[in-house]
Amino acid sequence: MKAFPATAVVLLAQLLFVSSVEFVPNLNLHGTTQDATVASLLQNDYRGKPVYRVLFDLVTPEGTTIQSEVRRQYDEFKTLNKKLPWLAVFAGVKPLPAEDSATVAGMNEYLQSIVKNKDLRTTRLMDDFLGINWNCSGVSWFKDTASFMTLLTLTRLPDFIPERPNITLDNVLSDEYPMECFLYMSPFKHNYLDKQSIPAFLHLFDSYTGVMPKFEAAQQHVKDQDVLPPGVTSPIVLPYHYTRVPVHFLPGGYVNGGNVRISYNGRTKFNFLKEDNLRTWFSKLLGHLRPKTILDVGTGNCFSAFVLGEMFPQTDVIGVDLAAPFIRFCRLWKSHRPGGAPNVEFYQDSGERLHFPDGTFDVVNFAYVLHEMPAENAQRVLAEVMRVLKPGGTLNVIEPPYMENPAERLPYVEFNTWGHHWNTTGDHGPEPYLEEYENSFKLPHHMTDMGFKNLTTVGISMFDSIYIAQKP
Repeated sequence: MKAFPATAVVLLAQLLFVSSVEFVPNLNLHGTTQDATVASLLQNDYRGKPVYRVLFDLVTPEGTTIQSEVRRQYDEFKTLNKKLPWLAVFAGVKPLPAEDSATVAGMNEYLQSIVKNKDLRTTRLMDDFLGINWNCSGVSWFKDTASFMTLLTLTRLPDFIPERPNITLDNVLSDEYPMECFLYMSPFKHNYLDKQSIPAFLHLFDSYTGVMPKFEAAQQHVKDQDVLPPGVTSPIVLPYHYTRVPVHFLPGGYVNGGNVRISYNGRTKFNFLKEDNLRTWFSKLLGHLRPKTILDVGTGNCFSAFVLGEMFPQTDVIGVDLAAPFIRFCRLWKSHRPGGAPNVEFYQDSGERLHFPDGTFDVVNFAYVLHEMPAENAQRVLAEVMRVLKPGGTLNVIEPPYMENPAERLPYVEFNTWGHHWNTTGDHGPEPYLEEYENSFKLPHHMTDMGFKNLTTVGISMFDSIYIAQKP
């Protein structure tokens, strides 16, 4: 009987210790795993299948013990089991229960048989399974050819997708999380000839965008009335291709507001979505100008528009885009910019039929726009730009380089289109319109043929060149 109080004291002390461990969301955790348990089975997660809720204890590099969780489908346990060293069975690892008879207790027993072994518990495989000790810091992405080849060949993608962040309108401007980086990197680490990996990636992409903020408007008498240009009362007409064959694998294309967040994350990857780069090059190429009006066509996540507005605080800067959700995002971001970007406005509009009078703008800017449409649409857009530019006005275009050498052009097109023309069936590549951009549109030649003068080409990388010219 005397032992009972002592046992109770020990149990109470353990409970107090557990309760004192801080629970931290598993969004970018680093440290050493101490334990992991299967706590429960949830009917589904954002990917649409049942998931086991795995709790784990972690000691951070600062020496703090925290608790977090990750949610794993049964198939992910199968992958873990398959990738364990073949000698794991001799280390006491129990067989993985069959899916149709698996229970929380049985799955926990299996996981415990792994984590009780320190050599297995602290492997990179278990880090990946728990979604820890990995992010995109240090990845140079598309800075130059060397960086891209490093991404393709040396940069490691975890064996398991990290835990999904809960993105809302309140934190949509936050830095990229490991799960989002995983998603962005995945198509570059998959073999597009592997017909099984493509649907799996697209399902994951669609599942992610399905739970992102949609940037929708309340019910309106006129569709997207809240973002139409002043004086416009009819909906903006979307070109045929715009939703038929989206770029970058975006589910539903840019009109799907769930794609706003992943596109915003491009700001750490592409040279001319980085505000510092934009500021440097705009200063070199446009800094001598004193424009009264600037138009940013295809403003997207509005990186260029904000930089131009800050560079020219006395200038009226207007960003337009076909995608109404992106315009709403830009207006939200504007409210969070230092100073509120008072000289920058955003509207939904079509580059093929701009709702501005002739000769309105001193400068028109594009950043990664014209290669995302068929050649005939790109030609109509440039014709509209010529119309709305003032005589002597400047056109600044940032696009993939036009490859003059056919021997260079062919592999460049094939890599980006996966060998499919945009208006045919099949698994289109990340840039389905690049074939027409390179072989039909031929940007610098078309600018010259239109009558733009003083054309200057600045080659930056295999992903971007700058073409700058003036209207006569």
